[in-house]
Amino acid sequence: MNNISLARTAIAKGQVYGLILAGGNAKRLEGIADADLNATACCKPNVLVLTGSAIDYSVRAYEQMGLRDIFVLTTPQQASQIEQQIYRPKNPDQKVKMWIESRPMGTARSVNDFIKSVAFKLGHNESHLENLTFMIMGSDNPNNAGSDDPEQHTLMRMLDNHLQSDAGGTVGITRIGMHSNEWEERSFATVVPDGLDYKARDISPSEYEEMLDRYYLENIGQVKQITGFCEQSEQKERDERITNFISTGFYAINGAFWIDNISPHIKHNFSDFGFHIFPAMASFSTVYDSAHNIPFQKIKAAMRSSRFNAYFLPEERNGLPVFWCDVGTPLLLYLANMRGLMGEFGEPMDFGKVWTKQPWGLVGQDTEIDDQARIKMPQESDTKFDPIGTIIGRNCRIKRFVHLKNCVVGDNVTLEEKVHLENVVVLPGSPQKPTFISKLKLRNGIIAGGSIPGKVIESTIDAAGAILFRSPSGDLIISKLSKDK
Repeated sequence: MNNISLARTAIAKGQVYGLILAGGNAKRLEGIADADLNATACCKPNVLVLTGSAIDYSVRAYEQMGLRDIFVLTTPQQASQIEQQIYRPKNPDQKVKMWIESRPMGTARSVNDFIKSVAFKLGHNESHLENLTFMIMGSDNPNNAGSDDPEQHTLMRMLDNHLQSDAGGTVGITRIGMHSNEWEERSFATVVPDGLDYKARDISPSEYEEMLDRYYLENIGQVKQITGFCEQSEQKERDERITNFISTGFYAINGAFWIDNISPHIKHNFSDFGFHIFPAMASFSTVYDSAHNIPFQKIKAAMRSSRFNAYFLPEERNGLPVFWCDVGTPLLLYLANMRGLMGEFGEPMDFGKVWTKQPWGLVGQDTEIDDQARIKMPQESDTKFDPIGTIIGRNCRIKRFVHLKNCVVGDNVTLEEKVHLENVVVLPGSPQKPTFISKLKLRNGIIAGGSIPGKVIESTIDAAGAILFRSPSGDLIISKLSKDK
């Protein structure tokens, strides 16, 4: 096994920055992140996934790498919300800092401005920039890529492969089933690595997917040159070069490569890795030259002397999946929590909070549960995973005759008498605006913010798949939790 010596050395010398992209506007999350509709709306990085916020998983992964400099690239509107809630590393030498952009500028433009600021501080010293690596990940992709054992840390191994191959850029990829919910959502970029016969269309779809799966398994833990990169909206291009290998949003970028070859061509206000930069780096199509004002031929020429790699993420570690999930829509946020409760992600991370184990799951500090409340024990699973049960956060009040089964309940939530919830995610309230729920029966859904009093809901709602939230006028909004959203 590779001893990841290059990654260890670069981190020890302070040559690796950890960047977390958190500037998006969360349009796909509907009322969950919309302050005009939901009284306790949160920004997308703060949405609840089991025991922490989505962004906490990214911080934790960088913490386990040993990175000293962790920067959250975000907007003024989101920075204050994130700072109030974000997980802080236990080691005081590891700092999480906000890097504020004036407005959303796209992933590539934000990173470009950050790297340029670092280059300016270094006096544009080429040798210093050549040794710098910028690790990049999103704030809305919970994952367990990290590990307390550096040899098992997925991003450490990705970084080491990036450094070994002297690449300009590396993208972490994973595979998903072509009939999965994630595939139906089509909210990701597909990647075509070198050596893959993606034109083998004279075989059946099932045989084609089996071919892709064999190729992936043969290359786990290795890098391959990327020859095609297609964001989800470029449907025609994507269907022509289809794979089930998707970008996880884990990137490694060499500082000198970026400043010399990419930065000079980012001149417009909004620039995105997936739509604008990576397709050109992959020499995919000249469509990007005219459509996005990107000098495709110049970037293509730069790539003749630089590698743009895909790193094939491992799929299992110590008997559990190495998971990565998108929480950019209500359905995907819901599914991430349900998968976690079923034990797919292993033991929940504590994120610096104190949790007490119960026979039925986990409970946070300062929470009171009435003796006559009924919380079901986790059911035995037909999978190899150990289900968690129910998670109840901090400062909650669970009143008598409440029935809970397989739920995630965030902080500052009061469940009044006779509330029955099964397979439900209740997003956190705040100390100033706690969430109160009464006389509600719900199976399979998300409850987002505000109060849901009995005078509004006096009968059973057994809406399989519902999003409930309060508008400023006090109206209860019920929308369907489905793949159509």
